[in-house]
Amino acid sequence: MRFLYAGYSVRSKAADILPKQYIDSDLISRFNALDNSNKVNVDRHILGVTYELKKNDIETRIQAYYNYKDTQIFSNYTFYYYNPERGDQLEQSDSRHYTGLQGYIRRIFKYNQMEFSTEGGITLRSDFVDQTQANTEDRTRYNVMNHYNFNETALGAYLDERITMFRWIKIILGIRYDVIWYNGDGEQDKLEFDIYTNGSITTQDNPVNFSTYAQTVSPKASVIFSPVKELDIFLNYGAGFVSSQARHIAWQNDNSIPRVTGGEIGSRARLLKGRLNCAASAWIAEKESDSIFDSEFGTSIPRGKSRRTGVDFEIRVSPWTWLYVGTDVNYVKARFVKDDEPIPNMSEWLMTNVISVIHPDGYKGALRGRYLGERKHDLGYRSNEYYVVDLLMGYEFSCFSIALSVENIFDTVWYDSVFAYTSRPEEDGSEVEGLHVTPGTPRMWRLRVGAKF
Repeated sequence: MRFLYAGYSVRSKAADILPKQYIDSDLISRFNALDNSNKVNVDRHILGVTYELKKNDIETRIQAYYNYKDTQIFSNYTFYYYNPERGDQLEQSDSRHYTGLQGYIRRIFKYNQMEFSTEGGITLRSDFVDQTQANTEDRTRYNVMNHYNFNETALGAYLDERITMFRWIKIILGIRYDVIWYNGDGEQDKLEFDIYTNGSITTQDNPVNFSTYAQTVSPKASVIFSPVKELDIFLNYGAGFVSSQARHIAWQNDNSIPRVTGGEIGSRARLLKGRLNCAASAWIAEKESDSIFDSEFGTSIPRGKSRRTGVDFEIRVSPWTWLYVGTDVNYVKARFVKDDEPIPNMSEWLMTNVISVIHPDGYKGALRGRYLGERKHDLGYRSNEYYVVDLLMGYEFSCFSIALSVENIFDTVWYDSVFAYTSRPEEDGSEVEGLHVTPGTPRMWRLRVGAKF
């Protein structure tokens, strides 16, 4: 039996998502803010216990956990665009307790040259949430847009069967059933059409109650063919879901669970006695309802069905036991199905590189690079590609270790989140349309010293 506790507390001033043309014109540093009252507070505590039992050919595992998380975010995406007098700062507060239980029983049975691994399991999780969105000025509320108290309980059960036949073929079959119950109440502002003025009006603090449920069945299947010991050819299919937000259920009275369906075909080879590994695959995934960022509410909104198709390549080389070199290259085309438009903030190309050394004498080091290609955004805008390199060096022996890490060693200018919309950065200023960005990390040094007793 194992016990776990983990916790942390974060108090930070959040950098604005700034108009990129302000940064390019040297009107503001990318690490400064136009609204200095933005901040993020997070507290989190996790308790868990795990029990495992293995007897003969039967393995059992049960895990129970409790998690408390309190999050408060003050952000301002559009500054004075929607409210020229008080500004557009938003508060998003989420305080939740959630607890859960998950477990499985696995049995392995062998017959001649065949092996059967059967696993059945359950998952149960219940969240109790107090959630608020409010308009604020200098972190002071002047209008609560919505406030909900709700409970979301999810129950899932699955069965997984893995069959190995004559070493050269493996079949994996699985099915999972999930049901989610939503119960809650609260108040929310509501935008309505006025038949007398032919305009829109907002009614404040409308009471809302919801009690509903949704369910789905998710199958999966895989076939792995190994004509020789060093080569695998695989074909995968699977379906899953994305849980609906209780806030959206309260807004729209929609309890549907957006499904995700995907398939993949590829191969993996292990050459030179395992010192060279390489793989390639092609895949497709469809999501019934995808979401994009909305600057007015500071959250995501549904935008319809999406499709992603991609190709992945990877190579791993280890000429000696202490040296490892690897590269991953991924290409993905992500678009909304209805209008064949690209999904905003998505890059078609992604690459990671690593050179790692773990020497028996205690020396270790790693050089890691990541490349993100050009990203497409709404309104026809694009953001530049970037390549960032991190370095780790260290030495470790029996009771002492020291490590130096340098993030972004070449001090590359890059942007983490990038969106395209219109804002008004200054109270009496003009509107600015274009890219709005949050900064990526600059060059950062970190030294860690450890001791074992």
